[in-house]
Amino acid sequence: MKRLPVIVILIALFFAVSPAWAKVVYVKSDSPGPLFDGTSWNTAFHSVQRGINAAVSGDEVWVAAGTYLERITLMNGVELYGGFSGSETERGQRDSQTNVTVLNGQKGGSVVSARNLSAGLIDGFTIRDGSASGVYCSFSSIAITNNTIINNSTSSQGGGGIYCSGGYTTSPTITNNIISDNIVGGIMCAGCSPVIVSNFITRNTNVWNYDAGLSCDNVTVATIINNTIVGNSAQGIYCDRSTPTVVNNIVAYNRVGIYASSSTLTLRNNCVYGNTNSNYSGTSAGADDISEDPKLANGTYDVHIYPSSSCKDKGDNSVVQTGWADIDGDSRILPLPDGIVDIGADESDGRTYNYTGLVSFSPSAGVYTTGLTH
Repeated sequence: MKRLPVIVILIALFFAVSPAWAKVVYVKSDSPGPLFDGTSWNTAFHSVQRGINAAVSGDEVWVAAGTYLERITLMNGVELYGGFSGSETERGQRDSQTNVTVLNGQKGGSVVSARNLSAGLIDGFTIRDGSASGVYCSFSSIAITNNTIINNSTSSQGGGGIYCSGGYTTSPTITNNIISDNIVGGIMCAGCSPVIVSNFITRNTNVWNYDAGLSCDNVTVATIINNTIVGNSAQGIYCDRSTPTVVNNIVAYNRVGIYASSSTLTLRNNCVYGNTNSNYSGTSAGADDISEDPKLANGTYDVHIYPSSSCKDKGDNSVVQTGWADIDGDSRILPLPDGIVDIGADESDGRTYNYTGLVSFSPSAGVYTTGLTH
């Protein structure tokens, strides 16, 4: 019997043991149809959840700009991307700033839910009007990236914007998000091991005293790096029975900057400034922490820094991982290749402002007045 070439046998074996090729599922609220099977922009599903349900682990779901009045549940290993115009053939072509993609929960519960997932991602959405957290994440190691999470609330203790809970092997990643104007705090992590990097966490309000911009409750391992945590009505960072690593963050103009209860914090290279009651409570400044005006562009409404900020070139490069970007997607350490990372979520790109300082601050009303003009 004639033998098949070895290469043919290897190819056959590869296809026999390999999973099906990952696919893209399309969602567009006004796709023309008449067939709606999610296989192209023209035949895209009109519902985000239908797109998720049609995917399997390893698939991507692409969602075109528009407002989707629905609350969704993520599936294991499925990556969900917003920000498309509805004509792209490659993910790199999308522009989520221009093509705003909104998930509106209409105050009917959590806008985005993830339960018992070992992987998954949501990227490029405005997540708003949830009444049980904007993103509710339970025992799930998902990535929450490049989203705007606003105007959500919860009746529980913390995490109006994002609530993550789970065992210590659960490691959600929260990066490059704007988390603002949520009620009952910005982010709450309970019992899990989060990685929280390069987020703007601003103007979140409290009901209880510990509804901070960012709260850690019974968290043994937490990585909190290069965030800008400003103008939250309670604490900027609240830690209870937790041992987080907190490096390169701006924590300013909150009621209390960093609060620790039964916790040991590793603090380094943070800017903790102008918090109305105290900069630190239950802990003290870490190595190379500074307390100087970070010179934000426009109070809490534009928290980019400008080139003469005391936070420029004052961070610790050792915690910055290869490939990390700032809140705008720019290189994390400028200038390349041998610069020093800035403190906060924004790496200054040289933009200048006519800045005359913070004039007044009302934490109860969340009102800031600055002498800034552009």
